[in-house]
Amino acid sequence: MRDLLNPEAADSGTLPSSVGEQEGEAPVPTTGGEGDEYADGHVDEDDPGLPNEDVGASPDDAPRPSPVDQFGLDFELFVRAQQDVPWIKALVASLLDGALPLDPFLRATVLRVQSRFEVREGLLLRRVHLPARVGPARSLTVPVVRLQYVETVLHYCHSDILSSHLGLTKTLEKVRRHAFWSGWRKDVTEYVRECARCGGGKGSRPWRAGLMQRMPVADLAGPFSLLVVDTVGPLPETERGNKYILVFVDYFTRWAEAFAVKKLDSVTFDEAMMNGVVAQHGVPSRLLSDNGKNFSSEVAKSFYQMLGINKMFGAAYHPQT
Repeated sequence: MRDLLNPEAADSGTLPSSVGEQEGEAPVPTTGGEGDEYADGHVDEDDPGLPNEDVGASPDDAPRPSPVDQFGLDFELFVRAQQDVPWIKALVASLLDGALPLDPFLRATVLRVQSRFEVREGLLLRRVHLPARVGPARSLTVPVVRLQYVETVLHYCHSDILSSHLGLTKTLEKVRRHAFWSGWRKDVTEYVRECARCGGGKGSRPWRAGLMQRMPVADLAGPFSLLVVDTVGPLPETERGNKYILVFVDYFTRWAEAFAVKKLDSVTFDEAMMNGVVAQHGVPSRLLSDNGKNFSSEVAKSFYQMLGINKMFGAAYHPQT
């Protein structure tokens, strides 16, 4: 109290001992050197000769890492990029201020999904529930990622040195725990399957695919008994508007008939086969094609049934049929 009432002590640069102790500062030593004695009678014998050091900030005062720091992204730029997306901007405004967009579709979308999101420091976060597989079930929040940052997140969760090219299931689980965007499962699946390093490290398959066998010519009754049809295109459009070519090949004689057409629907196919093939060479016993809709539609099936053609389809994704 004497120090506080003394104006000279208050104007000098010396902090009163009572105030200093209240603020948690170390008392001032009266002498220097080994075994320093303080004004309160405490003698520093543990650390002689060392000056007092300021205590740094506590761990609670340190800035907390943002959810996007793990991806090496700038927080402010990430939040700004979120605000450039109309539905994210509308959702943030609804969560913070209760303001709803005027557009009826956008307003309905915001009202439907806003319970799954929250805003923290301007950043839109998605609530994710993790089921109890190994540990107890729990919920967490992950940032909503804009399209321009998806590649960065996928690299972090799969190709990064700490991820070590995890398989599809574990990569999906890691992305689920770190980020969210519309269609993320499909993007993760595509990213993992197209990873060149993963594909090159798995080695060859222990089995070999069986060889495709040619149809024996001995089973053919004669010319144009088995007909094969396929399409070519789209090609540069001609003056008459044709962009495709319908090709018919006789399996017995290897004779080919080709017709330029404007489109590849079933009606065009039926007309080309009737006028260009059947009218000249007769009705084939069997017709082989791929699984295209123009060859397998109800119109085409009625055409085969009317002419008594046995329709056969080749193996899917195998053009060598």
